[in-house]
Amino acid sequence: MHSQAIKQLQSLKKPQGYAEFLCLSARIGSNPDLVQAAGGNTSIKTDHPDKDNNPILWVKASGTWLQDSEQKEIMVPLHLKPLLHAIEHGLPEARYPVKFVAVPKMHLKPSIETFVHALMPQKVVLHVHCIHTIAWAVLKDGKELLEPLLQDFKWVYIPYVRPGIELAHAIQKHKQPDTNVLILGNHGLVVAGDGVDEVESLLHQVVSKLKRPHRHLSSTYDLEPLQAIIQNTEYRLPTDEVAHQTALNQESLSIATQGSLYPDHLVFLGRKFKIAHSQKELQELPFRHAQEPPKLVAIPEVGVVLHQSALKGADQMARCLADVVARLQAHEQIRYLDHREEHQILNWDEEKYRQAIAKVSSLP
Repeated sequence: MHSQAIKQLQSLKKPQGYAEFLCLSARIGSNPDLVQAAGGNTSIKTDHPDKDNNPILWVKASGTWLQDSEQKEIMVPLHLKPLLHAIEHGLPEARYPVKFVAVPKMHLKPSIETFVHALMPQKVVLHVHCIHTIAWAVLKDGKELLEPLLQDFKWVYIPYVRPGIELAHAIQKHKQPDTNVLILGNHGLVVAGDGVDEVESLLHQVVSKLKRPHRHLSSTYDLEPLQAIIQNTEYRLPTDEVAHQTALNQESLSIATQGSLYPDHLVFLGRKFKIAHSQKELQELPFRHAQEPPKLVAIPEVGVVLHQSALKGADQMARCLADVVARLQAHEQIRYLDHREEHQILNWDEEKYRQAIAKVSSLP
């Protein structure tokens, strides 16, 4: 980062409770039931406006990991008032939150989800990819099923739209002034409150209502067959053994291979979740799909493997997928992302930037 940018960043007053906010961000970022890899984001609004009486929104940077909140400078400050003005009046610059960053020449861009945080009036906002929430949010009748569970909360359901300004417009359309819980279709959960303790308590209350049982699967894995299969291939074992559960149950495997369930499923694991039954089939996959080798491959009743080109964080996303599909039933009406929605995500400049930050790596 430019030395002048560092000085400007250090000169900005942090909101009251900022240290506690960073601690909470790191805590939820380390919980795979809530956040996986670079997914999820948090924000806090300053109590002290800048010299132009413009409140500052501190939001997680795109592509960074929430679990690093206390060890690294990953929060980006933005001028909140002009950002809200641009969103509310449909100005062209509203599509680019980086234009509202309070520190020029900062090396990080604000989260893709900055709009969500800006539009919630509460001081602290948490956006998580809670596995239980996703398991409800991918159901075609999810909204109706959630109504009795969340009747005591000030919540709204936002049907799936691409993250970014499109999601901002959908939130503007659906939320009420006192809304503090958002269920995002095929995406995740947002909770908001006026203090760190308040929002953390709300998060746990909502998640406790949304918990879904999972199919009982074996907790032990015989990795020797997988290790033998991946020899002389472009594939490797995931670092989290829970990821193998997708391949160990026919119902889970059927659900997972029918399409993309949510944006990070698509981005980190690809749209081509394939099945291989032998080493030969696994060896052939990268040649049969030369432009985009399948990133996640299942060997039924044995386990899953990841392509060596998978993005950093793919291991956690493979576990997330296993956790989500284990909480879905084959008889349920599941809504997958369609081809248009997949194309929007994969060809989105903001998503390409996030992937560039994540870097291509064979290690988590």
